[in-house]
Amino acid sequence: MRAKLLARQGDGEDAERVAREATGRAALTDLLDDRAQALADLAVVLRLGGRLEEAAMALEEAILLHEQKGNIVAADTLRAVLAEPPGRDPR
Repeated sequence: MRAKLLARQGDGEDAERVAREATGRAALTDLLDDRAQALADLAVVLRLGGRLEEAAMALEEAILLHEQKGNIVAADTLRAVLAEPPGRDPR
């Protein structure tokens, strides 16, 4: 959440650092939904910074984690975000 706020305030460098730290911490757990959410937040930061390919890769990884967990609703939500036009601010 903090990373997305920083990115929306124009502090892309700190936003990415915070998002990657959160993703790294989440990766140390077996909480698939938390790991997926951290990746989805990273994707927002990357997308706001114009790094669309990296954002798409993070979203695809998050989708896979949600699917592994059986959280189809969250996976479908992220698929919709992935399909959004690049100029739109993902939530």
